[in-house]
Amino acid sequence: MLKISVRDVTSNGLVLSEKVDQAAIGLSDNDVQYLSPIAIKAKVERVENTILAHVTVDGDFSLVCARCLEDVKEKKHQEFDFDYPIEKGVEFIELGEDIRQELILNLPTRVLCKADCKGLCPSCGGNLNGNACKCSVKKF
Repeated sequence: MLKISVRDVTSNGLVLSEKVDQAAIGLSDNDVQYLSPIAIKAKVERVENTILAHVTVDGDFSLVCARCLEDVKEKKHQEFDFDYPIEKGVEFIELGEDIRQELILNLPTRVLCKADCKGLCPSCGGNLNGNACKCSVKKF
């Protein structure tokens, strides 16, 4: 699905739907960890010498809280539009790399498990969200 033959795309369009593993579009666990296959739907159509693709991506993923290092699980629905000029000799377009880049660019810059996350104790490393830390370091 992520590799589309230019010949198959007409002005009437082409609708594709597939569930893929994150590795299929080049995402590693270092980028983001998807908890289930990623659902990708694409409406691809030809307009003159350009192929337009409207892509929706749905999936459950997990990131790490910036303060307490707990896993934060979220459902995500994203939509992207891509255009590919049809050049002489081009037989296929590939959506995978463009989808991967957009997913990474749209990740939050800072993830918190909750807005008032207290983080970790700088002395003992205990999670301050659940219980009061029992170490002897003065709290700021």
